[in-house]
Amino acid sequence: MKYIMLTPAFLSGHPKAGEPTGFFEKVWNVVGIDTVHIPAIRDAFPDELNRFINRNDGTMKTTTIRKGERWKVGDVFQFRAWAGAPYRSKQVILTPPLAVTKVEHFRGDKEETEVAEKDGLSIEDFRAWFPVEFEGQRIHFTQHRP
Repeated sequence: MKYIMLTPAFLSGHPKAGEPTGFFEKVWNVVGIDTVHIPAIRDAFPDELNRFINRNDGTMKTTTIRKGERWKVGDVFQFRAWAGAPYRSKQVILTPPLAVTKVEHFRGDKEETEVAEKDGLSIEDFRAWFPVEFEGQRIHFTQHRP
């Protein structure tokens, strides 16, 4: 199974570096939490789990944008996150298996508010996250039902 890494905080170089992205909660609003993995999620990301349970505003992340051209409709994946330092800590599974339902070519020079919202970002955060020269895929997903 493939996986896509999510980050709990904006990365260095972004104007909001270190602040929560809310990506976990926004994805969980769409596909739910894989209950098998709740203990690991609670241990690694207690703030994100608490926000999802207690202060959920219902905002959703229904797409994800990825560099390259490796995704196709029908691919199955899970969202994961590093429990600590990237590549030097374990990966925590955040979601049940998900299926890619649609793939679109994406270029960073697009400034569509709808694209930003479906990716879980404000238009300002979206513009700061994706440079104009960025090219990749916009991936739509839903829960996988084998």
